[in-house]
Amino acid sequence: MGHATAAKWQAAGLGPLQRLGVQQYIHVTDSREDALKAADCARFVGRMAGGLRSRDIARTGAMIDAPPLPDEPSLETIAQNIIIGPPEHVAERIAAECAALPITHYNTFFQFGDMPLSMAARSLERFGAEVLPLLATTPELAVG
Repeated sequence: MGHATAAKWQAAGLGPLQRLGVQQYIHVTDSREDALKAADCARFVGRMAGGLRSRDIARTGAMIDAPPLPDEPSLETIAQNIIIGPPEHVAERIAAECAALPITHYNTFFQFGDMPLSMAARSLERFGAEVLPLLATTPELAVG
């Protein structure tokens, strides 16, 4: 995300990036099945947002329909694009973003879409126990 964001910012004629706040979906897991489930939850958010942009919002009863988006990426692609994986991978991705961009604030979402609370809580607990200690030892970051 980092280098592409900085390049697009400059291409838009906005000058060098000075300060940036980031929001990221994060899911800490060693399970490929859980990773794809988290990607599906993120996809659900995109589908719902797409459905709400429609002039005629499709519904089934009181529920808004969330049909696939045009040119929707695969779950594998979504899982690669957002930060999902084992603690080491999550820490590496966060550190890489922070090294590539002048990030001053980093906001994380651990429960997104229709993710079960227990799944999000497990990820959040692992983030605190396993990812933050890795980030605390990253010289470029002031975490702690």
